[in-house]
Amino acid sequence: MVATATATTGTDAASMFTLTDPDADYLRLQRLSSTEVDSVAESLQRDEYRLMARKVFAANRIAEHTLDQMIVTAPITTGYIARQVDKTAASQVAIALNVPPKVAREWMWLALALADWPGIRAAFLDGRWSFSRTSTMVAELAVLTDPEVRAFAEVRAITLADRPTAERTLRNQIAEMVIALDPDAAAERRKDFAESAQNVTVTDEAHGHVNVHATVPAEVGLFLACRIRELITERVCSRDPRPMGRLRVEALKEIQGMPGEVLQCACGDEFCSRGIPLPPVPQPDPELDLDYAPRAESGADPVPNPPRDQRTTTPPIPQRLGGSDPAPEHQSPRLPVALVPPRSPITPRQSIARQSSLTVITDPAGIASPRLVGYGAIDPQHWHDIAAGQLVTRMDAPELDLPELDDPGVELAAIGRDLAAWQTVDVGADRGPAPPVDPTGHGGYAVAPREALRYRPPEWLRDKVVALDKICRYPGCGRDASACELDHVVKFDHADPASGGWTVEFNLMPLCRADHQRKHLGLWIPTMLTDRAIVWRNPLTGKTVTTFPG
Repeated sequence: MVATATATTGTDAASMFTLTDPDADYLRLQRLSSTEVDSVAESLQRDEYRLMARKVFAANRIAEHTLDQMIVTAPITTGYIARQVDKTAASQVAIALNVPPKVAREWMWLALALADWPGIRAAFLDGRWSFSRTSTMVAELAVLTDPEVRAFAEVRAITLADRPTAERTLRNQIAEMVIALDPDAAAERRKDFAESAQNVTVTDEAHGHVNVHATVPAEVGLFLACRIRELITERVCSRDPRPMGRLRVEALKEIQGMPGEVLQCACGDEFCSRGIPLPPVPQPDPELDLDYAPRAESGADPVPNPPRDQRTTTPPIPQRLGGSDPAPEHQSPRLPVALVPPRSPITPRQSIARQSSLTVITDPAGIASPRLVGYGAIDPQHWHDIAAGQLVTRMDAPELDLPELDDPGVELAAIGRDLAAWQTVDVGADRGPAPPVDPTGHGGYAVAPREALRYRPPEWLRDKVVALDKICRYPGCGRDASACELDHVVKFDHADPASGGWTVEFNLMPLCRADHQRKHLGLWIPTMLTDRAIVWRNPLTGKTVTTFPG
């Protein structure tokens, strides 16, 4: 995170407050101006992280002293006693710091794990990250055993952690690196985890509800999420008054085949565009005549229609597929539609036919790990396993190479040279940010491509932007790009499309719906760079935050 505003140091921020007079400190906070409050809050947060790191190591020292005392007073002779030693140490930490034993164990684990990661430990003590972010890093890196590989991965992980990304994004990025370093080991860890952790549990909840918790393979969970989302989109309009959580439960009832459960729109409009024709509930009618009159012979006089008040609901004689002959006499007549029990809303065959296949993005060069859209990096063997079925489709990872776009009518060569020159600088040096793409929002084009003056991007362009960026590009958000909307970095001008931002690759970014609305409030102004990094500037304070593709 880069800040251009003058930052208050941790010491200065702490000296602003008495820390002993709550009322005085509260009044001081209320008097902070809009240009002061950001830097003060950031400095206080840095101090908080520093103190948290020291508390973690202090808690571990309490546990170590407890273990030393127990070894002297009660020698460990059985496995049961050994397990109780760890629990007793965590209990002592919990009592001393008034936290649950689970929290105490998490502190102890991180303190012990950081003994093997000196770079991460130093940054943690310096207050660069929260406890949760540091734990996420170490948990993903802990599986590495080779010293040289660990040293390389630690440097890369520190760089990734310094970016203003969501923890989900950081976890996926480190997991992708770990998979790439040893794909075979990653596949073995996945199989071991499946053996020990896969499960579905149903536990009691209040007010006649239960909690359903499932640990399943990523493709299984994504498939269920897609089916629920598709069903809601197909059946429910925007006027349905139910909250989204309730709709998901109603969709799940139908998907799992619960008798009589069909998701229907509750907007109350009989002409709702999302309504579905449902079969009537069968009601026995003793007066209904189930005898069928034979069809008149060809050339014979047709049977006259009875008067309207004498007609029955008897349907015409059932026909055989592919012909017009009546059913043979030995075949039992079919029941009227009104008496046929409704079929299950979703049969296995229908489910396969209607499903939206999941997408896996693969590197044609075989270097980068496969990426399951909606989840993140997976090991190559996992990709091969799920590719054997009907569940996924493959997409080649798109390349970010501006010079290839230097066609007639397109002026991208200069931008491409800038990017190439920036990329040739030694990674170890401070080469600074990549150059901006195009402040006009035209993405470097001199003449608008065919789709550029249309507001909605074509499907191929959306797929490419989603594959390149992977996540929502707003600061701090980790929502998967496949669930986001595409927004123009420079606003599209509906009145005069040629003068506004164009619908081209280097003027589009994925934003989740909430962040899309925030962007239009103007709280942060984005500028896209040639490596697809986006610099967000606060117009009030001048502070900048740079986000990167996931």
